[in-house]
Amino acid sequence: MNNGKLKDELIKEACRIEECCEYSAKSHYNTSKEWNIRNVCLSIPIAIIAAIVAFVPEEYKSIPSIITAILAAIQVCIKPTDCSKVHKMAGDGYLELKNKVRRFRNIEIELYTDEESVRELNKLASILDGYNSVNPQPSTSGYQLARKGVQNGESDYKIDKKEE
Repeated sequence: MNNGKLKDELIKEACRIEECCEYSAKSHYNTSKEWNIRNVCLSIPIAIIAAIVAFVPEEYKSIPSIITAILAAIQVCIKPTDCSKVHKMAGDGYLELKNKVRRFRNIEIELYTDEESVRELNKLASILDGYNSVNPQPSTSGYQLARKGVQNGESDYKIDKKEE
């Protein structure tokens, strides 16, 4: 493969990695937000019902106490705060990798020999493969929202937008 063809193929592959990272980062950020909402939806009723129980006569405390215990048990079992943090960290990792790949594609590839470029791209692809194997899967709705956002240009940089 001649140098120009190799460089073109390296750039195409870098674009693929960058696109994958963009969708994955946004999907995980959206899923993190969903878990935050779940946490709030459980925490607020727990706090309100627990506060009400304090003022309810003793003979009426059993039902609100049971409801509070059930909601608290659900919250402990699904751990929405932990799930949110995991997806946020996954999104951060993908975004960091996307930025590294963009810099490689736009700047560093010009400074490397062909062999160094192949090695660097393989390293970046390996990082992506590692993220894909250890990170949880984002929710379907998180991915769909990410896809819509990417297609609408939400993650485009102003500097990269072509003047019309």
